[in-house]
Amino acid sequence: MSSVRPDRFAVEVSPAGGFHVLGWYPVMTPQRALGADSVACASLTDSLVLWTDHYAAQCVQARNTPVENLLSLYRRPRTVEGRALFTGQASKDGAEGLSFEQVIVLIDRLLAHASARTLDRQVLAAS
Repeated sequence: MSSVRPDRFAVEVSPAGGFHVLGWYPVMTPQRALGADSVACASLTDSLVLWTDHYAAQCVQARNTPVENLLSLYRRPRTVEGRALFTGQASKDGAEGLSFEQVIVLIDRLLAHASARTLDRQVLAAS
């Protein structure tokens, strides 16, 4: 990848509650980031989109309770299986990245709305 530091990002959240902040370069796609053949997206706001593996349920991937808890904040309850990816707006060319400030707000909300039962602090420390 480029040696230039990214100015746009995406956040990947695992079913165990761990998360990774990814540099979001113009060549990145939600499919590539999730390692999925097909992805589904849901707009949470004008500038925040959730991406999931379209086939995660059929592949019997674990429920992503931390993301489900976060979705309740946005009044968009749904079941989420497998890893989830948050980016900026979706377009016909893919997805925009999030600003650093948006990433901080998203992570803060994720931590605030994940229950102690679903978010293992040791997983976060290892991420």
